[in-house]
Amino acid sequence: MSDKTTRGKKLQARYQLARAAGFNSSKANKMKHWSEARINNAIKDKEKAEKAEKARVKRNEQRRENYRKLREYGYTPNEARKYKSSGTERMKFLTQDIKYIPPNEMIKKFLSDYTYLLSYKTKDKDGNIMEKFIYITSTKKMNPAQIKQEAIEKVFENEANSSIYEGAAVLYHTIQIERAFTNA
Repeated sequence: MSDKTTRGKKLQARYQLARAAGFNSSKANKMKHWSEARINNAIKDKEKAEKAEKARVKRNEQRRENYRKLREYGYTPNEARKYKSSGTERMKFLTQDIKYIPPNEMIKKFLSDYTYLLSYKTKDKDGNIMEKFIYITSTKKMNPAQIKQEAIEKVFENEANSSIYEGAAVLYHTIQIERAFTNA
């Protein structure tokens, strides 16, 4: 008789352990016949799955927030979709406020409707880092991502300009918008 009560108490203890871990009554009823090691493994797996789900939900919320913020800053739906998974540093760059200043009369005739002064750094063969500047001009207003993309496509990745850097590598993550001029 004592064997039955001991066995019953063990089953009840395993059932309670499974219920306390968050399993429903049906699953806990099945699990009470498992070994304690198997129950503990199932509990660990459940906790891992819950943790992964929380992380996924948090990432998705951050992506939705990034998308909303990018749309507020004037990005098209396709651009916002493309950049919504960006990290915090990239989001700071993408959502920076560009303050346009009118150019002085002396340089006004040389500028396009919108002109952007960018700074960036290059690293030469010896490991020396140099800061450089470049102007990007446009007839339309651009957002930070478009400005950076324009610089990369037209200037840095243009093979005709390769002699400018003489073997130095452009550090793309250092591209910053220093000033923005409007002549419109």
